[in-house]
Amino acid sequence: MLLLLLACAGDGDDSALPSDDFGPRGDCNPVDPDHCMLPFPSSFFLDEDAGAPSGYRVSFGPTSLPKDKTDVQMAPDAWNRRDGFSITGPLYTLLPGARYDSPGSVLYSNLEDYLGSEVTTVIVDVDTGERVPHYLEREAFPDDPDHASLVIHPVVPLAHARRYAVGVRGLVDAGGAVVPAPDSFAALRDGTASTDPDLERQRAHYDGVIFPALDATGFGRAELQMAWDFVTESEEGSLGGMMKMRDEGLAGVPAEGPPYEIDRVEQGDCVTGRLGRQVTGHFTTPFYLDQDGPNAVLVLGDDGLPVQNGTAEVPFTVAIPCSVIQDPSPSLLIQGGHGLFGMHTDVATNPWVNVADRAHAVVFGTSWRGLSYEDYDDVTVMMATQPDRFHQIPDELMQAQLEAMVMARLIRGALAEDEALLVGGVPVVDPSRMAYYGVSLGTVLGGAQVAMSDHDRALMQIAGMPFSALLTRSSAFGAFLDLLGAKFRDPVDVSMIVPLAQMLWQPSESGGWSHSLVDGAHTGGVDGRRFLIQVGIGDDTVTSLGGHRYGRAVGAGLLDEAPRPVFGLEPKGASTTTGSGLLEWDYGYVENPVPAPQGLDPDPHWLVPGEESAIQQAAAFLGEGELASTCDGVCDPD
Repeated sequence: MLLLLLACAGDGDDSALPSDDFGPRGDCNPVDPDHCMLPFPSSFFLDEDAGAPSGYRVSFGPTSLPKDKTDVQMAPDAWNRRDGFSITGPLYTLLPGARYDSPGSVLYSNLEDYLGSEVTTVIVDVDTGERVPHYLEREAFPDDPDHASLVIHPVVPLAHARRYAVGVRGLVDAGGAVVPAPDSFAALRDGTASTDPDLERQRAHYDGVIFPALDATGFGRAELQMAWDFVTESEEGSLGGMMKMRDEGLAGVPAEGPPYEIDRVEQGDCVTGRLGRQVTGHFTTPFYLDQDGPNAVLVLGDDGLPVQNGTAEVPFTVAIPCSVIQDPSPSLLIQGGHGLFGMHTDVATNPWVNVADRAHAVVFGTSWRGLSYEDYDDVTVMMATQPDRFHQIPDELMQAQLEAMVMARLIRGALAEDEALLVGGVPVVDPSRMAYYGVSLGTVLGGAQVAMSDHDRALMQIAGMPFSALLTRSSAFGAFLDLLGAKFRDPVDVSMIVPLAQMLWQPSESGGWSHSLVDGAHTGGVDGRRFLIQVGIGDDTVTSLGGHRYGRAVGAGLLDEAPRPVFGLEPKGASTTTGSGLLEWDYGYVENPVPAPQGLDPDPHWLVPGEESAIQQAAAFLGEGELASTCDGVCDPD
C-alpha cells in the first residue's frame, strides 16, 4: 500500500527529500546501478540542514566515494562541509553503449540548439523553468567506450543555492537503437515498485519535483532514459571561508603593508632586452594553514571556517621594464599570475616583461602556493596515494590568494617608496592604478584574485575556466590522469575525481567567483570591471572552450574579425574603451571532438603570448583600457 501511494504522489510540489520513511540512507545511489555516485551531482547525497545558507548539506557516506585497487577508501570529510554542489561543475551519468553524438545531441559545436524540441539532454532551473545552455560529451580515456561516463557541461555558471533538474532521452547505440534506461531508474519512471529502500525514498521527490520540472520543458516522463536533480551551493557556503581570510587577514595588515625585506636587486640590460631591474624579497603574511610546507591544509574552527595560525614569510618579485627605467615616473602596477608549476620570479620574464615594457608599467607577483614549482612532487605523490587529500591544493591556493592581496597592499604602500623601486630618486609605482595579467593557470586562478580586489581591468591570456572543463583536454594533466588510472579499477572512478575536485576548488579559482568577476562589490570587490580574454583555437593545454566560458561569464563580445562564431558572445568589433572582449587566434586547428589533448605541435598555448598582435593588444588594454584592433583581419600566422 505504501509503495502504491508513493507511486501516485505526482501531484505534490514539495521539494523536501524524505529522510526517515525507509530507515538510514545507504552510501550509494541506486538510480544508476552501474556506479555508486551516479548520476552526479544528485540530491540523493544531500541532507536538509536549516543552519546552512542553502538549506542543505552534502552528505556522502563512508563508502560513497571511490575505493582504489588496494581497497583504500576515499574519505568524504572535505566534501561534506559543502552546502551544495558546484555552480560550474560537470554533470555525469552512465548509459552503457550510448552515443553522446546521437541525433539531437547538443555538442559544443551546436550549442545554440540547446532550446530545441528534439534535443537529447536538458538542464532546467526548477524555480524558473529556464533551460541552461550546455553540451554533451563522453570521457575519452577508458579503454572500453561503452563503459565511459557521459558528461554534461553547463557553459554558463549556475545560480547559487538553486535546484536544477537534468533529463536524458533518445540516446542511441552504434546500431541506432535507443539505449534502454537502467532498470532501477525505469522503476521510478514507470511507477513500478521495487524492494530497494534507497530507491523508494526518492520516489515521491521524483514524482513531485523532478518529473514535473522536466515535463514542463518538453521532456516527457515516458521517454526519459535518466533523470535527477541537485542543489547548488550558496555563495556564502562556497566563498565565505575565503572572504573571511581576506577580511580578517587584511585587517591585521597595516595600511602601508606588512614587514618586508629586500633580498636582491639585479639590474637588467636595456640594450638587448626589456627588463631594466628585478627586485626580489619576502614579506610577512597572516597564515591560515597547519604548516608552512608540503601537504598543508587549512586550520578550521568549530564553525568550519579558516582560523589564523600565526604568520609566514612569502617571497615576491617586482620587475621594472626598460621603458620605466629610461623614463621614470609613477607607473601602472600590473599584478602577474604565473602558469602551472611556475613561481613568482616568472613575472620578470616574458610575456609579462614584454607587455609591461610596452605599457610603461611595473609588474609584480607571488607564487601560487599549492600549484607552484615547489609543489609538483607533493601533488604527484598525493594524486598517486591519497586523492581524498585533494583539498590540500585548494586550501593552499586560498592561502596563496591571500598572500597575493597582501603583496598588492605592500607594493602600493611602503614598498613603493623603497629605494629598490626608485629610479633616479623618482618613485615608479602609482598606487592608484593597478591591473591584473594572468597567463594559463594565472587565468584559472586569477579571476578569484580579481573578484576580491579593486583591479578595474584584467587581461586573461590563453585563458580558461573552470578547472573541471579543462583537465582531461589538457596535455598538462596527462601524467596525473595516468596515475589515477593506475590507482582505480573502474575508469568511472577516475572520471568522478574531476567533479569532486571542482567542488573543493570553487573558493580559490575563477569559476567559483563567476558572479563577482565583473560586478564584485557584493563580495568585497568593485563593480564595472573589464576583461580582455586572449585564446588560441585548439589550445592543447588550456582548451579554448574554457576561454569561451570565461567570455560568457564576463559578458565579453567578440573582437576584430572573429575566425568563428562563439555561442553567447556577440560581435563587438574593436578599438573600444567599454565592456569586455575576447579574441581568438586561428592556427588552422579545430577543437578535439572528445575531451582529450590532440598532441598538437606547435601548441597554440605557447604561440599566442608571443604574437606581436597579442602583445600590442595586451599593452593597449592594460595601459590605456582600450580593446584595440591589432590584427589585419582574422588573427592568424599570416
